[in-house]
Amino acid sequence: MSLYKYVSGAGAVRLFRSGMLRFTQPIEFNDPFEMQPFLKGLADKPTLENQFHANFAKNLDPQIDDMLTKTNLTDEQKSRINRQDIRQLIQSQAPQALEMLNSFARVITPLISRQIYEFANENLGVLCLTEKPENLLMWAHYADHHRGAVIEFNENHEFFNRRVGPEDDFRHFRKVSYTETRPTIFLSDSTAVDFFYFKSKEWEYEQEWRLIIPLKDCSHRSTNGIGLPVCLFGVPPSCITAIAVGVRMPESQKFELTKGLRTNEEFRHVRVELVDLDPHVFALHRRVIQPDELDNWIAIATA
Repeated sequence: MSLYKYVSGAGAVRLFRSGMLRFTQPIEFNDPFEMQPFLKGLADKPTLENQFHANFAKNLDPQIDDMLTKTNLTDEQKSRINRQDIRQLIQSQAPQALEMLNSFARVITPLISRQIYEFANENLGVLCLTEKPENLLMWAHYADHHRGAVIEFNENHEFFNRRVGPEDDFRHFRKVSYTETRPTIFLSDSTAVDFFYFKSKEWEYEQEWRLIIPLKDCSHRSTNGIGLPVCLFGVPPSCITAIAVGVRMPESQKFELTKGLRTNEEFRHVRVELVDLDPHVFALHRRVIQPDELDNWIAIATA
């Protein structure tokens, strides 16, 4: 299966000139719900209590030993102390300590949720592709009102499959899940899907796949007009298979694109398509422009 990216005309030219593609931070996405599930707690009440009692019992004797070590008592005096009495005294305070833990969890949960979102924006870049290269809305929203292009990628290329282990939730394509409601989760039960691979059903027409990688690995970093990092990653030319040119792309930009593709050996394999309007229904169709036809057109345009 091929996957596609909608880009502006300038974005397409930049890709084939520099060989680099931007991986974008979630804060720049047009959906404010991106990567923000509702975190309702650190864990459900039984789990939180079980973890508290398990850790409380496990750490009780070492804490008593540490407390006695810090006293000025002699070894003989320490030997007379009834550790069981101390243990029972401390255990009698467990309900109050548990309530303090529950209160702390309620306070800290929204802070953790915000920190996860901030971490994602500071450290992770997302490449969003789609299964649908002929969607009218996506051409309008992401390809500069049909003045841009759609880039076709080979999703099986090794560039898109670089996970460091079977449990790695990043560095490879994953399909976005679409839901009626926001994921409502405990942190202890959460998965990468809950945070990074879900959207409202309103966006289901996009049929999106995502590749998330650390921004620290980027090839080039700059800053945009509002002070956010723009992180570009080098893309192997072999992972690009085709480009479809929008119905409204200016002729000058079509020429610039196709000339660059045909004169650069690294991209001569890229198939060039033009998008046409269906004469009867509200639909788009792609038609392939043969390489010799492109070469003749370029020769005539530059004569």
